[in-house]
Amino acid sequence: MTAFSAVWREWHLYRRSSRLPLIFVFALGCLLVAGWLGTQRVQAQAVAQEAALHGNRQAWLNQAPASPHAVTHRALLVLKPVAPLARWVEGHEPLLGRHVFLDSHRVIPPAGSTGAALPLAQWAGSLDAPAVVSLLLSLVFLLEGLAVVTRDREHDTLGLVVLQCSAPTVWLARRALVRLVSLLGVVLAAAFLATLPFPVMAGTSLSQVAMLLLLALDHLTVWFLVGMVCSLTVREPRQGLWTCLLVWVALVLVLPRVQVSVLRALDPAPSSLEARLTATAAENRIRADQEREVSRLLASGALDGKPDMVQAEGPQEVRDRYDDAVERTRREAEAPLNAWRDRQQDRLRRLTWMAPGTAFGAAVAEVSGTGFERHRAFVEQADRYRTRVLDRLNGLEEAGMVEFRDFESIPVFTFSEPGTRAWWPAACTGLATLATQAFILCGLVFRLARSGRLAR
Repeated sequence: MTAFSAVWREWHLYRRSSRLPLIFVFALGCLLVAGWLGTQRVQAQAVAQEAALHGNRQAWLNQAPASPHAVTHRALLVLKPVAPLARWVEGHEPLLGRHVFLDSHRVIPPAGSTGAALPLAQWAGSLDAPAVVSLLLSLVFLLEGLAVVTRDREHDTLGLVVLQCSAPTVWLARRALVRLVSLLGVVLAAAFLATLPFPVMAGTSLSQVAMLLLLALDHLTVWFLVGMVCSLTVREPRQGLWTCLLVWVALVLVLPRVQVSVLRALDPAPSSLEARLTATAAENRIRADQEREVSRLLASGALDGKPDMVQAEGPQEVRDRYDDAVERTRREAEAPLNAWRDRQQDRLRRLTWMAPGTAFGAAVAEVSGTGFERHRAFVEQADRYRTRVLDRLNGLEEAGMVEFRDFESIPVFTFSEPGTRAWWPAACTGLATLATQAFILCGLVFRLARSGRLAR
């Protein structure tokens, strides 16, 4: 029997089983549900953002005229546009937030955002495409990997098959490869059909789609190999099934959350309330010093004939000096929390090799634009926008403007997508982690097969 005919025979036997059509229907149904839920979520988000932006813009345009410096203290709402792949991947968006407020001193995150206090977002609970892959299809591939050897062992035909083969490891590799490729093809077909009623939005690059598919296939391959390791390690089929389920629960449901809990216990998060209280107390002291200096300037007559705002808060150089001191104090108060978050993120990234789902979820979120890198780019662009608005208003004040009325001249914030360079490092790291896991598991499978586990 030639190698091609042997492969054809394996594929024909596997195709005749009822599992492939059932897996296709299951994958397609789950992905369609995920696409429908994601569409509803994105549409609701777009409506809410449009209403919030319209309301904030109208409030901005209809505000009473004031000095340019006073205008800088009025909050501006800045929205992060919906990511092109947000319909399929929710990622870390619920934890990072989708908007910020700007004032003259800083970029203020939304009150409901917990991104500043969490080290790394795990699965947030929504049924999106990564949840389908990491929670549901991973279990299917795990059980299919278990069935590569267990089916014959259950029917007492494994010994006969091994005796008839001159190279049992070649037979195992051929069967595993045929089944794995068939399963991956079924998943790709289901993914293609699921995107027909729920296509990706404009702005999605082909490289993003290709990387997401590659990560998903690599992730499912790892779970297939885990099933094969269980089938070769445990002789009894029922024990092998329970072993697979325990491994799946441990790696998917338990380990990612245990990692976060352990890291929190070893390095507790600094109190955000204490940081705010410290910053507020320091700001009050700085403002008191500013008031005393302004009072001295008033007593000396240096502010005679100046606008009311200058007589209340001091000239431009005084305000800038104290505003910079307030901003510096706030950053110093928030520095411990920011440093803790960076440490936790770095530690969790180093631990992604322990669970396939962790590496897969972190990489997919970055590739789809719903992770930390795009949000960081959004905050940086919002801060640059704030600086431009401040420079314009401060320039008008220095030119002697008493009341600012042309609120329409302040443009609406526009976000520029960061591009491939923002997600490429995270994608390569996730892909390399999953490929390394697959390589190690593949070597373990063949080591177990050569040690005589197939004949037992």
